[in-house]
Amino acid sequence: MASTHAVVLLVLGLASVVCADTEEGELQKWPLLPHQEEMVLAADVQSAVKFYLITDAQPDGVRVDLDREALLAEGFNASRPSVVIVHGYGHDIRADLFAKVAGAYLQADYPTNVLGVDWGELCPKPKYIAARSRVAAVGARVADLLDLLLSSGLGSADRLHLVGHSLGAHVVGNAAKRTRVARITGLDPAQPLFFNSSADRLGASDADLVDVVHTCVGLLGYRRPLGHVDFYPNGGTISQPGCGIVKDRLGSCSHLRSYELFAESIVNPEAFPATQCGSLKDALRSKCSAPGTANMGQTLRFTEPGLYSLQTRGSSPFSLG
Repeated sequence: MASTHAVVLLVLGLASVVCADTEEGELQKWPLLPHQEEMVLAADVQSAVKFYLITDAQPDGVRVDLDREALLAEGFNASRPSVVIVHGYGHDIRADLFAKVAGAYLQADYPTNVLGVDWGELCPKPKYIAARSRVAAVGARVADLLDLLLSSGLGSADRLHLVGHSLGAHVVGNAAKRTRVARITGLDPAQPLFFNSSADRLGASDADLVDVVHTCVGLLGYRRPLGHVDFYPNGGTISQPGCGIVKDRLGSCSHLRSYELFAESIVNPEAFPATQCGSLKDALRSKCSAPGTANMGQTLRFTEPGLYSLQTRGSSPFSLG
């Protein structure tokens, strides 16, 4: 019976899928499925995607317009590097991702402008298919933010870092396909309805450096490597240490672990040394002994591009060191 319900929900989800393109402020009709003739109009991405500046004075974030003076008035510092954080499916600016990752940046020794992107209106549960279909359009809107920073003297491409979790990892990839940035960190990029042939998935060509942390591969997270450097903590699979059957219903605990590890790396740069893997199979089995080494997280270091494995604890602090 549970399987029947899942099929019914999938069909209902397909019936409600909409997507958008905001180029020139116009809405574009997109097909629900390949070759389907019937199209549906999208929500207005320009109004639905919201931007927040997260500071010591406003740790929960203050909403800002795409305006140079508005950003400066709220405490944006053009002399600092900037990080843009994007949540995944079913979340918004109140997500634990921002509390942990943005909070860690505020605690770090290196001052950073922290910007959060809220596209919660476009990715509500249980409409995953609709959310997935909007990734490119939301990425285009995030690119508007990047363009503002670059064109108004608020930043430079080599000081822009995009961080995305789950569907948000693909969103930042799409943003960077339009506007060059130095670095993307993909935190367990979403697997469902993304394929090697998907033009709108995160890829190594999206930024000068793309690093990826896989923690729920083959279920919620993308299995294959997507970046220049891909990390597979504890094999990258469900269940991550400390999750277990109860906490890891449908892989949620393992999926979220990716940003918990990244957040810890911001305040503890040496937290996660890793060993290079000779193959994806070795990475998934945590059987890696290649000569290369790397350091996973914010202070990324690696001897050469490739796949890397490491072990962690099951609770914070996750570092074994």
